[in-house]
Amino acid sequence: MSVPLEKHAASDSSGKVERQRIVLITPSAGRGEFGGLALRIQRWIDELEQEAELWQLVVRRSGVLNPDDCDHWSGPAEQWMEVPVVADQKQYRLRQVATMLRTLRPGDRSGCIGWRREWAFLNRESETVLRNGLGDRSFDRVICFRLYCRDVARWVVENTSPRPALVELDFDDYESRTRASIGWRMIRNGDWSKGLPTLADAVWTALVERRLLGEFDKVWLASSDDAERLNRKRWTPIVGTRPNLTPDQSAAESRLAPITQVLFVGTWSYYPNWDAMRFLVKDVWPRLRQDGRDWRLVLVGRDGSDLIRRELRGVEGVEFRGEVENLSTAYAQAGLVVAPVRCGGGTKVKVLEAMAHGCPVIAGRHARRGLPIRRGEHYWEAESAEDYVRQLRCAADNVENARALGDRGRRWIRAWRQQVQQSGG
Repeated sequence: MSVPLEKHAASDSSGKVERQRIVLITPSAGRGEFGGLALRIQRWIDELEQEAELWQLVVRRSGVLNPDDCDHWSGPAEQWMEVPVVADQKQYRLRQVATMLRTLRPGDRSGCIGWRREWAFLNRESETVLRNGLGDRSFDRVICFRLYCRDVARWVVENTSPRPALVELDFDDYESRTRASIGWRMIRNGDWSKGLPTLADAVWTALVERRLLGEFDKVWLASSDDAERLNRKRWTPIVGTRPNLTPDQSAAESRLAPITQVLFVGTWSYYPNWDAMRFLVKDVWPRLRQDGRDWRLVLVGRDGSDLIRRELRGVEGVEFRGEVENLSTAYAQAGLVVAPVRCGGGTKVKVLEAMAHGCPVIAGRHARRGLPIRRGEHYWEAESAEDYVRQLRCAADNVENARALGDRGRRWIRAWRQQVQQSGG
């Protein structure tokens, strides 16, 4: 299915070049979401809506979606469709196991390969909605977000005529590598009951990637590290880097908070953020507060509120705010931002957001992986609890140096954003 990657446009009988017709197949990313998925969807739409006739198929499992619930969609309502997929997969369990085993057979990629609960299974209702909504339309280009939406992309490719000239996957991160990283961290933390199944899941994910990535003409990843690693596989299609970009925050509020006001942002149901929070609260914070300063840690993000409050019992100087309406306000009220993430994949949007707001950032090697930022110039690096305590105290002792670090980070990300947008990466 490989084709040249230049823009594909059709011509009518007069020789006039028509606008491309492009369909985006995405999971739902609702109003107010500021994570990597929503940012990536927004960027594709912003870049394509002026030069193409753009359609969006939003995969949902339950409930009812509406274009108004998606901040990023500004096109005609008739070009926005929700595609219902199977929410309760118990009735599909035998089919799931059979197709998973069949996938291991050489040359067989038939059927859906749902190895995880988020896989978008199609049923008769799904196919009816697609058939009625798309009619006899054809597309020049299909862009599928996440491999678990592959079955919807496959249906569009096989049921529109002529077949799309270009089929791409916005993979974001190298999923099997991400799951392996999380599994090993769970085991290092002593949680074997979760770590071993996660590692087994990583192995199966790698098998599925090997079987299905070849269906796409090009795969996009957020991290250059992931892209280089995947490019070394002989079975992969063309792999490109499409970095996560955060909105320009040049008009963000000025930071007036004391340097001892520390912020950590994350979705707490995601294990890498949960692990980083526990490391920060249990290992770093008690040692840090021994210096007598009024250190305050603010945790911001959705999910897991009851569990986090349980973890914070007896810990002084830590405030859990949960999900906030405006992250810019949280960054404006922070003197420092920490990102003690020790596992996961892709690039960490939280680091980019903090730098865009001009906040001094202290992060580990894993948190800045895939980002061309330099230690000491754009961020301060820390790995162990002792490293974080030392860097935080150093910032408090040298406030001007910390502020200058934040200013350099803001200038760098502004220039980098412009460079990436101009290069089309």
